[in-house]
Amino acid sequence: MHRIFVLFIGLTLLFFGSVPVSAQVPNQAISRFDAIKVLVEQDPDLFERVFYHAEHLPPLPLFRDTAQVLPHAPYIEAAFEAGILPGIADRMLYPSAPLYSESALALLLRAKGDRTPLTEQWFHIRPQTDRTTLNQLAHYALQKGIVIPQGLRAGQALSWQEFSIMLQNDSSFLPAQTQLFMPQSPLPASLPSGPLPLPPPPPPPPPPHPFLSRKDFAITMPTLDIYDLGIAHPEDPLTQQGLLEPLQAGVGHLFSYPGRGGNILVYGHSSGYPWDVSQFTRIFRKVNRLQKGDAIYVTYNGAVHEYQVTGQETIPTRDISRLQSTHGEELILYTCWPPDSTSQRYIVRARKSV
Repeated sequence: MHRIFVLFIGLTLLFFGSVPVSAQVPNQAISRFDAIKVLVEQDPDLFERVFYHAEHLPPLPLFRDTAQVLPHAPYIEAAFEAGILPGIADRMLYPSAPLYSESALALLLRAKGDRTPLTEQWFHIRPQTDRTTLNQLAHYALQKGIVIPQGLRAGQALSWQEFSIMLQNDSSFLPAQTQLFMPQSPLPASLPSGPLPLPPPPPPPPPPHPFLSRKDFAITMPTLDIYDLGIAHPEDPLTQQGLLEPLQAGVGHLFSYPGRGGNILVYGHSSGYPWDVSQFTRIFRKVNRLQKGDAIYVTYNGAVHEYQVTGQETIPTRDISRLQSTHGEELILYTCWPPDSTSQRYIVRARKSV
């Protein structure tokens, strides 16, 4: 099925090319997914990841109202991986809903690298909007070179044409009244004479976190005497062999990533065959020693994320419903249980520390 996605995308580009925003019906409302798709296709490197994810889709979707069998799934995976698409507490994307003005500004700011709580919160569909929030988002957008359509209102469903204007990065599209979003500082009446005073020296950088790893992705659990254990996402998460591949050098990973919301699954062996003496074959054998309140540290992309254990439980082997987080960001440790058996599974839940 996933190869069909790649074939479909390839044939579309071969015969029609990437359809520009302006080629759509100008006054037709643009959906939330259409806006994500446009942003992904504008970035060649990001668009290349769509083809990768079409071949390596995880079995479970990132959001409850999307499905991995739909053509938009690899676009959503690519946008989430790049941080453009934030994690959402209720795991609802509303892909076919209209793109409202606040969500559009938040999405475009995230495409330019903004990862503040403001853009994370306002990409989500909210029951109420206000002009103050719109002004704040618009002010940041103008600083990033994003064009504001004339007459933009709070809670406004954007058309293809309006979203196209916001993507132009051309000040000629900017109407005069939108300058109201940009606070102006008056020049002083006279400039000081003589040499300018030297600025104070910058404060020394804070010491590195004691559990910061040099690896891109690693986990430390002091309670279990596990330090700097490498984490790897499987190249092929759709087959048993692919899922087991990362366990030869550490533990595996599925779903979301630290700092992006949603649930982060880290899985590892609790036991193996008697002749298998690999140091990672029994790495999670004592995972049940973790207690509520114990700290777990995960290094991801040069930053340390701290989690606190909130609970643990034994579940049936085929029960995947317990792996879905209901709200916020959650780390889940997952292994076969009891040791030397595969009859059940053991999971440990941990919430991100504030």
